[in-house]
Amino acid sequence: MDTKKVVGAVVILVAVIGVLVVFVGLPTTQTEFHYERQYPANETKYGYIDLDIMRDTNVTITFVDDPTLMYSADVTQYTPGDHHYVYYQEWENRLQFAVSASEGATHRIQSIDIVLGTGIYYEIYIAGTADVSVVYDNGAVLGGQEFIMNAAGDLYFEFNEDVSFTDAGMTLSTPTQTNVTLVVDLPDGLNGRFEVGISRTLGSHTFSGWSSLGGDVWGTASVNEPLLDIQCIGFGTVSVNLSD
Repeated sequence: MDTKKVVGAVVILVAVIGVLVVFVGLPTTQTEFHYERQYPANETKYGYIDLDIMRDTNVTITFVDDPTLMYSADVTQYTPGDHHYVYYQEWENRLQFAVSASEGATHRIQSIDIVLGTGIYYEIYIAGTADVSVVYDNGAVLGGQEFIMNAAGDLYFEFNEDVSFTDAGMTLSTPTQTNVTLVVDLPDGLNGRFEVGISRTLGSHTFSGWSSLGGDVWGTASVNEPLLDIQCIGFGTVSVNLSD
């Protein structure tokens, strides 16, 4: 179940000598919100995380080795009030959790901290202006999904050996004005491919077990599936530390 803040929630306590009105959990006085949902038993759909965060937001996404957790999200706003929207929907083949900031200079999200479980794999899409840190570890599941950072700002993307995959990997795509730092240590059996667009600047870089495939493309000895396919097009600087 989601923990939701209900606008206008009021508890009225009637005392002997008068009336005392107590406001409990009123969004007009709050800056912090928590949402959480467990993964339905026997479900086979994948997860879709959609963050439309407008601007000036810090985002962290991590994984915990818990197959019963669908998501846990903490949202903090710069100013009090109910200035963001949260959606949960079920589609034919996916379960979607979305956070969207409302328009306006004062209606901004300061931070979103999301923890995902290991029962399913997740598509992740981020739009707006944000600094994002995402770490794939603790048994995070790969199923051929995409992580798309369509937001200006900084992206720190860490991917290590403690992930779960079968015959599918994932694609990382940054098609906009993002400064990217990549730290990748592939598990045995997962291949890697990295492409930096002509408009990007390649900053500090280390390729251990990766070699040039021609042009601005690097890869492991094999680039067959299962594959971690990193596509850094658009603008901005890319700093990489890749090892097989």
